[in-house]
Amino acid sequence: AAFRARKALAEQVLSDIEAGKSLTILTGSVGSGKSTLLSHIAAQLQSRGWDTVSLFSNLTAQTGTATDLQALIISYREQALGPDAPQADSTAQNLAGTPLEQLQTLVDTQVQKNTQEAKQRQQRLEQLCTLYGKSGRKLVILIDAIDQLFPDESRDDLVFLPTVLSGNVRYVMTCLPQTSVKGYDTITIPPIDDRDKEQVIRGILEFHNRELSPAVLHAMLALPASHNPLYLSFLVQRLMMMNRQDFNAIRSQGDGMDAITRQQLHVLKSCPDTLEAMSAELMDTAAERIGSAMVPQALTY
Repeated sequence: AAFRARKALAEQVLSDIEAGKSLTILTGSVGSGKSTLLSHIAAQLQSRGWDTVSLFSNLTAQTGTATDLQALIISYREQALGPDAPQADSTAQNLAGTPLEQLQTLVDTQVQKNTQEAKQRQQRLEQLCTLYGKSGRKLVILIDAIDQLFPDESRDDLVFLPTVLSGNVRYVMTCLPQTSVKGYDTITIPPIDDRDKEQVIRGILEFHNRELSPAVLHAMLALPASHNPLYLSFLVQRLMMMNRQDFNAIRSQGDGMDAITRQQLHVLKSCPDTLEAMSAELMDTAAERIGSAMVPQALTY
């Protein structure tokens, strides 16, 4: 639902890609809709005939570092090119001497090996990028939340990017505003206005086949953190968790839509006014009402 409020920005990014822009970096605060926007862009590109690869930083053990992403991108291009992909260089090290001397040799040369391997990976990335561009196919690599990658030199150097950005290969990345991106230009995702907020809420409600009264909708729009799409989503989720206690309160007020509205306004008034606190509140409420022992345990991490 959040991409509804970002339609103009999505169209701008898509237009830039079609026009030949090689790298787009979207920055925004937590919950501003970066991931949703990126997913929407990926779907639109696929419908327009682009090959796409979507990577979610630190989601799995294979995406925890910038080097991991580099390896995945290389692997995808090798598979996509098939027999046309040139063979990767591989060299084996011959060790002589006693086991202790061999171990010492490995220790002494580890830094040199790491540097050499990093250089080989970068050369392989450049080689495949060039070949993919010549194939006539169009590829966009979308990387979400690079700020979540392990903070090392490879992340700072953005090693998953080729040295020269050109050809039929494009990159779209998202990150928090304070993330180092080597001086590349970024597009800041702005806070949503009241019209956009309403679009986000109505999109979520339509997905769940729910409705809210104008009074409740107005109250949600007026909350301090309502500029954040994820916060708005949490509010709707909280209202959908109304239980027997809430419905008893509604009956005590005479039933009907007016009573429901008053109770929903009461629930909204008790909600925290920050994204982090609202997230914890939502999980606490779920733990209390679903009765799952796993939710309180998750909150301790």
